[in-house]
Amino acid sequence: MEQTRTRILKMLKRNGGSTIGELSELLDASATAVRRHLKALEAQGLVYHRMEQRGPGRPSYVYELKAEGPDVFKGSYVAFVDSIRQEMVTSNGHKPPHEVFDRHQAKRQEHYVTVTQGETLPDRVAVMARLMESEGRMATWQQLNEDRFILREHNCPFHRFDGDFDYPCHWEQDLLEQTLQANIKRLCHIRQGDVACVYEIEKQPAGRIIDFPEPQHAARPDVTRAA
Repeated sequence: MEQTRTRILKMLKRNGGSTIGELSELLDASATAVRRHLKALEAQGLVYHRMEQRGPGRPSYVYELKAEGPDVFKGSYVAFVDSIRQEMVTSNGHKPPHEVFDRHQAKRQEHYVTVTQGETLPDRVAVMARLMESEGRMATWQQLNEDRFILREHNCPFHRFDGDFDYPCHWEQDLLEQTLQANIKRLCHIRQGDVACVYEIEKQPAGRIIDFPEPQHAARPDVTRAA
């Protein structure tokens, strides 16, 4: 039973608001069974429902996750975020937040580059998705053609930081470019209300070298507090 409810939570995380009928089809389970699980999840404060008109006929109940989401989605990035918080606390304000964040993120980027070094672009994308999945980011990817790919990240670690998300989000896009050695374009953004951060990955033209400028410190957010 708990396994089924976890699957429902993950489906809502990946797909956004869903009806009982949609969840029933995905789970290959009866609508009665799905309704029972959803009621239990609502009682636990993990999901809520609202009315939405979907096609002709009466409005449907659409179920969504509560804003913060349950612990089932928290991966190793929790330790990553908490380590940043702890270092800032122990420094008693002597270390600027952006410097602490930069150092921790640079270590993560070094690991990513090392693990994916020497692989083809499709291999690097696959490894990147596995690394992100291991961090609890619920990552998936697909190949559009020989040179283009889509990478989806359904679970964002940076929502644990208060304030402006722009700086860590720009850092994340730089990490993808550095690791994959490819052109990266963000198509969807969790911060803007999308279900996932979606990146289009395109192979670089032959002979092109990406230049990675230092992040602009003036736009750094206040990450001294976490949600």
